[in-house]
Amino acid sequence: GSPSEQSTCVVRPLIQIEAGVAAPRCNFARVSINGKDLGIYSHVESIKKDFIKRNFGNDTGNLYEAQIADFGENLQENFQLKTNKDINDRSDLSAVVSALKATDENLVSLLSQVVDLDAFILFWAAEAVLGHWDGGTSNANNYWIYNNPGNGLFYYIPWGTDAALEQDSLLDPGTGPLYRSTNIPSRLYKIPEFKQKYDAQV
Repeated sequence: GSPSEQSTCVVRPLIQIEAGVAAPRCNFARVSINGKDLGIYSHVESIKKDFIKRNFGNDTGNLYEAQIADFGENLQENFQLKTNKDINDRSDLSAVVSALKATDENLVSLLSQVVDLDAFILFWAAEAVLGHWDGGTSNANNYWIYNNPGNGLFYYIPWGTDAALEQDSLLDPGTGPLYRSTNIPSRLYKIPEFKQKYDAQV
């Protein structure tokens, strides 16, 4: 607005449910300008260096935004690098694609060298429980990944969850969504140990 306008943004915290997944903070903000109440807006933290430093203890790794992006020969190029653009070294993505070419017997040992699989299973289960059909394990959309230089592993970060909680009976046994449309969950779900881990987290 103009310099003479005054605006206020009152942030009230929501109840936070912790699933163990690094996720942007979100709450409601009541916005008013010059005393006119404009209503309630969602106030969502941006996925930037402050976020990754707070969640991972550093901010020097490769951070990618994923929009219709997956680890594979075709959709890998849709990962948008947001940090370290001058260096533009995307070989960390290729390492995940290479691991996914392994047989089922070798997949876990190779994939666990490039992706934190326990953290991924939490992310995957959270998307399923929330019915986030437009997310990283269902539609290869609306998520971020961060390659943590502390251990060299990728972590998934949820984003754009406006389509969550749209389905009926999400929590009824046997009726909720099972998201395994993208390459990592589709491969892991075929391995009994990881199917059990996923089912247990859900």
